[in-house]
Amino acid sequence: MEETSEGIGIKMYSTSKRVDNSSSMYPTQDDTIPELSQPIGGKKRRAMANGVQKTLSKTSLLVNFLPTGTLLTFEMLLPSVFGKGDCSPITTFMILTLLGLCTLSCFFFHFTDSFRGPDGKVYYGFVTPRGLKVFKTGLGVDVPKDERYIVGLTDFVHAMMSVLVFVAIAFSDHRVTLCLFPGHAKELDEIMRSFPLMVGVICSGLFLVFPNSRYGVGCMGTAPTAPTLPPIDQLVSIFIDAIEAGYRHFDTAAAYGSEEALGRAVAKAIQRGLIESREDVFITSKLWCTETHHDLVLPALKRSLARLGMDYLDLYHIHWPVRMKNGSDQAVKVVNEDVIPFDMKGTWEAMEECHKLGLAKSIGVCNFSCTKLSQLLTHATIPPAVNQVEMHVAWRQEKMLAFCKEKGIHVSAWSPLGANGIPFWGNHAVMQNSVLKDIAFHRQKSIPQVALRWVYEQGVSVLVKSFNKDRMRENLHILDWELSNEENAKIQEIPQCRGFKGELFVHPNGPYKSPDEFWDGEL
Repeated sequence: MEETSEGIGIKMYSTSKRVDNSSSMYPTQDDTIPELSQPIGGKKRRAMANGVQKTLSKTSLLVNFLPTGTLLTFEMLLPSVFGKGDCSPITTFMILTLLGLCTLSCFFFHFTDSFRGPDGKVYYGFVTPRGLKVFKTGLGVDVPKDERYIVGLTDFVHAMMSVLVFVAIAFSDHRVTLCLFPGHAKELDEIMRSFPLMVGVICSGLFLVFPNSRYGVGCMGTAPTAPTLPPIDQLVSIFIDAIEAGYRHFDTAAAYGSEEALGRAVAKAIQRGLIESREDVFITSKLWCTETHHDLVLPALKRSLARLGMDYLDLYHIHWPVRMKNGSDQAVKVVNEDVIPFDMKGTWEAMEECHKLGLAKSIGVCNFSCTKLSQLLTHATIPPAVNQVEMHVAWRQEKMLAFCKEKGIHVSAWSPLGANGIPFWGNHAVMQNSVLKDIAFHRQKSIPQVALRWVYEQGVSVLVKSFNKDRMRENLHILDWELSNEENAKIQEIPQCRGFKGELFVHPNGPYKSPDEFWDGEL
């Protein structure tokens, strides 16, 4: 249901030696720094510094906010600026300038974010009150309009945390304090015993209140597209966990890369007696966009069955109403320039042939608008059994539900939790919704349970995803209670926002010139 990622902690060590001066712990600007074999107060200072470095390292690991490039740049340039230790006005000015530039970069890095385009490249920009402003215009790539790219309080909090961490580390280096605060050794020693540790504790606490969700310049990660799958053996175990928990409907696709693992899991579940036979599970797979041609459908289905190790599918979908230039259905890479006209009639005739051959008990479509469904029904001899679409409390699909009910087409919902912010098809409109939070609090349920229950009450099949055994079981606990009329009325007031706008398939020279055209005005 949710995906998590780990940051990278970087430990900083200072090899500089403390120095002594006969009249003062720190020399005046006219003094030079002699090399001493036994620095005064060195053991205590080094012990404190090591503790600070470890604390800050763990903090950066926890919050994933430290612009490491800035800190490394500072550490590399400082020896050149400091030279032989002559704290002249020029040296002091250069240190101040270096500190200022690095502090500004730490601050502004946290007002950047990124997204991964359909070409696989990552594009960066500044977050603003109006959304993401990419650094370079004229890229030929549509910039996401998600709310997550609007600047907010969290960005300012993380910017300040980053500055505090940088200052704490920089000022723990005696070369900085030596020139900036001559003659204040004792006071600085007292401060540096507690200040960096205090910064680490405060920042760790603030992160719990203001978690980071940016993938900007200087952050230790880049914008994701789809969550990556675990190794196949681990994925097999996850599927078996789901079967043990009670799941019987499994939705896969050639594009997901999970067919082989699912087939292995079903076979092992039969061997272990978790289910009696293949007939105890309902398996859905999908035809990828490179295969949406009359002559390519049957071979693609046979490849899916071979990966699954099965003789038939319970349901076979057309994944998108899109045709892309020929390629592999296992090497999925969406490039909008590769989108070509989609032969709906010919592709559906081949889908019907798959059904007649007994290779697919039912056939359906995914992500078809009401307009495209109407077009399909005009020439289909076997109507689609299912239309699988994005549906959740923030995209209720009321028109689609009414249309499909009239035509006898079942609806199933993908991303019923809004995909929790995944770029291009996800947002936070479900998991961070205040209405759902309020209902969940009073019901003593989780937000996902409330969101899934609402979809279930619309008569729609719910397609949830989780690699976590506890959340798998939690997702099933939606069948023995109902939302009240008052709660449903509140949900009806939630603003609507489609997660996937269709940018991946839009191109000035392609069949779809705009998201509105892709969805036939049903945005």
